[in-house]
Amino acid sequence: MRAGFGLFLAILLLDSVAAAQPACPPDSVTVTAAGDTITVRHDNAERNCCSPLAITVQTQGFVVDFIEGEPEPWCRCTCCFHMLYAASGFAPGHYWVRVWDEAQSVLFGEDEVDVVGGSGAITVGALDRGECTVSVGPQSWSAVRVLYR
Repeated sequence: MRAGFGLFLAILLLDSVAAAQPACPPDSVTVTAAGDTITVRHDNAERNCCSPLAITVQTQGFVVDFIEGEPEPWCRCTCCFHMLYAASGFAPGHYWVRVWDEAQSVLFGEDEVDVVGGSGAITVGALDRGECTVSVGPQSWSAVRVLYR
């Protein structure tokens, strides 16, 4: 009976350790425009540490939706990233820009910008995901496995 209590206490303590992992600060999105290019800086983006990031752009009139997706492979950790990416080819005009998760259920940020440049096919440029600034552990008792790796 005493061994069962010890196992329960160990799981309880490890669960509280996992819950005490630092979280990312709130997301911060800054949108700028230069020429025909709209640039997004997404600070404190909580993303899977191992998965690459895929950016897609959807437009409807002068509304631009940047959608941040995470294709596999997955690992059991998340990090806070300061991401920087851009898309070019926008026609001149005043744009409302929104940054979403891949399900378009979480809006990370939005802003308005004026584009003065060209027109043509909209293309997404290079993505700088930045370094992992804070490693956030799994939020369940499965953190036990992480401790033994």
